[in-house]
Amino acid sequence: IDKSVRELATVADQAVILERGATVWAGEMADLDPGTRDRYIGV
Repeated sequence: IDKSVRELATVADQAVILERGATVWAGEMADLDPGTRDRYIGV
């Protein structure tokens, strides 16, 4: 569990974003678009 996408992208090929226990996005790190990233991971 982490919120540093840049750091995770260097070690992970796949990612899953959970919101309140439900999967809201899953896929290749390269496919994670900025809008989704900012919506769920932006602090």
